[in-house]
Amino acid sequence: MIKVANAPCSWGTIEGYGTGIPYEQMLNELVETGYQGTELGDLGYMPTDPAKLREELVKRGLTMLGAYQGVNLREPNAVKASRPRILTIARLLAQVADPARSPFFVLADQNGHDPLRTRHAGRVTPELGLSPEAWQTFAHSAEEVARIVAGEAGLKTVFHHHCAAFVETPGEIAHFLDLTDPELIGLVFDTGHYVYGTGQSDDGSLALEGMRRFGER
Repeated sequence: MIKVANAPCSWGTIEGYGTGIPYEQMLNELVETGYQGTELGDLGYMPTDPAKLREELVKRGLTMLGAYQGVNLREPNAVKASRPRILTIARLLAQVADPARSPFFVLADQNGHDPLRTRHAGRVTPELGLSPEAWQTFAHSAEEVARIVAGEAGLKTVFHHHCAAFVETPGEIAHFLDLTDPELIGLVFDTGHYVYGTGQSDDGSLALEGMRRFGER
């Protein structure tokens, strides 16, 4: 049986915006709509005390599926700077995990950080991509995050390709996956971001093609 979840971003609460909607209201409406799981959302939006967060989930019959965190992966020292936040999120996820369904740490490049990529989102050309050296740094940083999360919280890291970030196009997604260990990093396949990253309109066939291409990861 397929179970469907949602996240605070669907209520407009994302990256510091839309926090006027109390998390209790968001979770209640999520359940009323028929969803059975949620992501954490921005750190601090939901309770950061594990006991309190677990209570809020259990009384609504919800499963915590994961949490999204952007890191500027092409910068050599970015993981070190982000480590405290990464650990806080990963440990919180582990402490409220459903024994039958371990949550994921959802890693992404820090979207919107590069003005040129942001302006060309949805129409990225190869010359706007990372250099071979930068790709190595990017992949190494992603694997470093995954090792931290696995080592400290026992959770799997999955990568979210994103518009206005350095892994956006189908080719960039494929290259990132080629450079990283599948045992360390899986893929969150975002159909909307994928189609946007192709620069084409879609009747659904592009998204299905992407799912077939990257589904095993």
